[in-house]
Amino acid sequence: MRPKYLLAILLLFASLCVFGQQRNTIPMQNPQRSNNASTFYQHDLIMQLQAENQKMKMEIEHLKEEVDYYRGDVKAKVSEIDEDHSRWTAWICLFVTLIAGGMGIAVPLFINHRNDKELKEQVKKATEQAEKAEKAHKDLKDQLDNIEFVAKRAEAAAIDAKTSQLFTEALNEKDSYKAIRLYDKAIALNPNFLEAYGNRGILKAKTGDHAGALADYDKVIELKPNDARTYYNRGNLKKQMGNRSGALSDYNTAISLKQDYSEAFNNRGILKSDMVDQVGAMSDYDKAISFKPNNVNAYNNRGNLKNRMGDQIGALSDYSTAISFKPDYAKAYNNRAQCYRKLAESEQDPTKKEELIAKAEADEKKAESLKKSGKA
Repeated sequence: MRPKYLLAILLLFASLCVFGQQRNTIPMQNPQRSNNASTFYQHDLIMQLQAENQKMKMEIEHLKEEVDYYRGDVKAKVSEIDEDHSRWTAWICLFVTLIAGGMGIAVPLFINHRNDKELKEQVKKATEQAEKAEKAHKDLKDQLDNIEFVAKRAEAAAIDAKTSQLFTEALNEKDSYKAIRLYDKAIALNPNFLEAYGNRGILKAKTGDHAGALADYDKVIELKPNDARTYYNRGNLKKQMGNRSGALSDYNTAISLKQDYSEAFNNRGILKSDMVDQVGAMSDYDKAISFKPNNVNAYNNRGNLKNRMGDQIGALSDYSTAISFKPDYAKAYNNRAQCYRKLAESEQDPTKKEELIAKAEADEKKAESLKKSGKA
């Protein structure tokens, strides 16, 4: 209960006690007294009651003043208490708010810190597991790649072994048509087998399949544009097909790619000789021999050119040199025999003439024997 209400109750109780005591002091009238006396006493009693009543009024007024005084004090005290209560209530609310706010910040921070720590541990574990999984995946991929690489190498090795076998069999095959079929199988296994295309082109040219040979040479040049040998072979084929300008172009390209290409110089010399370029042909024969001193074909061809040009002595020298490098060179024997006979025709001395004819006959017999023996 609030203090102001308690004080009011106490003051009311005190008033009741005062009024009660005053009523108890009134004397009781004796009914046996006379009328005068009764009247006198009544008058005195009235006077006494009026006096007491007046006194009570004064006391009540005094009490009212005291009540009002105390009521103001009570109100002030109550107001002060209310202010203190409000102030403390405000402070308590502020304190509670601060605590609540602090808890609202601290608790989430603590929880977040704990959760963050747990989350970091989970992330760390997840990262480790991911790294392990990634490493396992990489290891597995490496193993698969290695297996695939080994398998491809094994397959490639098997293909290479088979193509090499077919290529070797084709080289050793004396029948050109059978050899061509072996090259066909090798090329089917390895579509970029340069040597197989080149050799098959040579055999096709030999068997009269000029179109097939030209296609093979073109394929080699497509795969390897700087292959001098293929240009040389294609030049020979074009010359054989009557395409002199094409053959000359291929010989030129072969020589530009390989400047010491003795065989290309020799065959270009033959082509130039057929084109009545004797000076150019002689120069090419000379270069062919300078780059390859044992080039018997160049010696033989230069001997033919010299013989046509009337230099039979020079021709005999070249034929003899060719035979010295290749004793079973039947063509050189035949050419030298013709040169001897031409010299015999112009020889005036019978003895020397007979000697030249004898030498011619001996070379002709030698060439014939070589042809019969298959060594030519």
